[in-house]
Amino acid sequence: MITVRVCYREGNIFSISLTGHGGGEYGKDLVCAGVSACFIGALNALVEKDGFDCRVKSGDSSLQAVKKVSEHDEVVLETLIMQLQTIADSNPKNLCIKVSRKEG
Repeated sequence: MITVRVCYREGNIFSISLTGHGGGEYGKDLVCAGVSACFIGALNALVEKDGFDCRVKSGDSSLQAVKKVSEHDEVVLETLIMQLQTIADSNPKNLCIKVSRKEG
């Protein structure tokens, strides 16, 4: 199962991490491919790439804000979460999204 962890701080996305695998055969798993495509597409769409610490490797990828996230990049990341939620809704045994919110 792929687990996506989304952390908000003061109402804005602070970090997103992806761990695990979709459950199918490596190289042929459509859930894993879809999640990977959405994540990499979002990273490519970020305007202020220096505002994030990004790590991408098979089975374990993440991004964390290192400064205030621009409005554009916030929209990109919220769109990513919506895309991942759509995949999770269709594949609840293969993708789980966990959200935490921290204020202050």
